[in-house]
Amino acid sequence: MAASTLLALALAAGVVDGVWEESLVPHQTVMDPSSSLHSLSRTSLPPAERSSDQILVASNDADGIHICVFSDRIDGLKGTMMSVGLNTPSPEKVHFWIVTTNLTAVEAAKSYVDTGLGRRSMKIHALHLDDITEQLEEDGTRPVWTWEEYGSSVVPGTNEYRDDWITDTTAIPAPWDHNHMHMHPLNHLRFYIPKMEQFSNLDRILFLDDDVIVQGDINYAWQAKRNVMF
Repeated sequence: MAASTLLALALAAGVVDGVWEESLVPHQTVMDPSSSLHSLSRTSLPPAERSSDQILVASNDADGIHICVFSDRIDGLKGTMMSVGLNTPSPEKVHFWIVTTNLTAVEAAKSYVDTGLGRRSMKIHALHLDDITEQLEEDGTRPVWTWEEYGSSVVPGTNEYRDDWITDTTAIPAPWDHNHMHMHPLNHLRFYIPKMEQFSNLDRILFLDDDVIVQGDINYAWQAKRNVMF
């Protein structure tokens, strides 16, 4: 991927909201609106054997829209992907690249989305985190979660940070936000997107968290590069 790669956050395009609203899908119910995506549901399924689409490489065609999400959370994936499909005039042009440690969860979310969208469904590619990690290392990049020091700033078995790691310039999350989830490799993988072989032919890729609902045409975010000055 070129140095001028644009990692376009859909949030910046004004089409994303982190709160589920029933009005998002008039005349159609795809999720219990009483269950906010802010709850970050931990619904999960038994991990599947590794059989991801790691050999696939995204094609930089004129019509395709490529989105990556890094998640194990089936409920979050359902909501995020379905909101894109329902609010995009041509969902069949959308490619979702899901990096996960639970391929079974992605398959379940894909089935849900395919059923909801029918023949005009999106293309969903499942990638296993271990395969991506291996690919990065083979290409000469050592992801931070493979470092011996990774996680050593936290007191084992707690959400507290070790005093000997803290300096005057250390940024420490608020106590309510102390959660080991932030240390998961899937939370850090976004910084390695330009190094991922799957996206090497693209000049841009949209990154979405799995707790957002897209309330407009995702193509507006995809075309945001036209308005960016390098």
